[in-house]
Amino acid sequence: MPTTRTKMPASPRTSRPSTPRAKAVVFRFPAPDAQRVMLAGDFNGWDPEAQPMKKGRDAVWSATVKLRPGAYQYKLIVDGVWQEDNTNPHRASTPDGIVNSVVEVA
Repeated sequence: MPTTRTKMPASPRTSRPSTPRAKAVVFRFPAPDAQRVMLAGDFNGWDPEAQPMKKGRDAVWSATVKLRPGAYQYKLIVDGVWQEDNTNPHRASTPDGIVNSVVEVA
C-alpha cells in the first residue's frame, strides 16, 4: 500500500519587535562670540558636561548625537548660561514652567 507523506506545517517564527535604529542628529547653533557651548537634554541626563559642541570656521557650534525616534527636550549652555535654542521654534514646557527646545526624530 502506498504511503502518503504529509507535509508538516512550518513552525511559526518567533519575531521580536524591531528596535528602531538610532539616527545621527546634528545640533547647530551660531554663537560667534561664545567661548564654550554645551548641549544638555533628556537624552544625556541633562548633564551640562556630557556633550560639548565644536566651533566651526563659520562660528557655528555643532554636535552630533545618536538618537532613536521620539521627541527630546534640550537646552544649550553658552558660556555657562542655560538657554533655549533660538534657531529652533519647537518648544515644550515642564510642569514647573521651564521652557525647553524640542527636537523630533522620525
